[in-house]
Amino acid sequence: MAPEITVLLWSIVLAFVYLVIHGQIMRMQVGFRPDNSNRDHDPEPNLYSGRAMRALRNFLETYPVFIALVVVLALTHRSTGLTGWGAWIWLAARTLYLPAYIFGFGRSRSAIWMISLAGLGLMLIGPFGY
Repeated sequence: MAPEITVLLWSIVLAFVYLVIHGQIMRMQVGFRPDNSNRDHDPEPNLYSGRAMRALRNFLETYPVFIALVVVLALTHRSTGLTGWGAWIWLAARTLYLPAYIFGFGRSRSAIWMISLAGLGLMLIGPFGY
């Protein structure tokens, strides 16, 4: 199995972590009963639930690009050591991004995001045959 496929499987676990963390922080803010309602009138997120929501949104903005690159690499058989490293770098950076965002590590968070983008860039090299 190509390393990018392995990372894709782990990224699914990471996506669940992002979802669960966001949900749990929001539940801690609003309480069990309101969280289990239709939530027609959600309260404004507090500091941590807002950060968790934005971290999840950011993850979901880049996740389709990662998935598309994995699919293209698998279909074109262009997986290389470089593209595999890119996938692992992306996953590691996205894993660090969640706590960095929630705990307010602003500059570090931005650097981590740039590292994840570099991982995607390494993956993008593969389909072009470099």
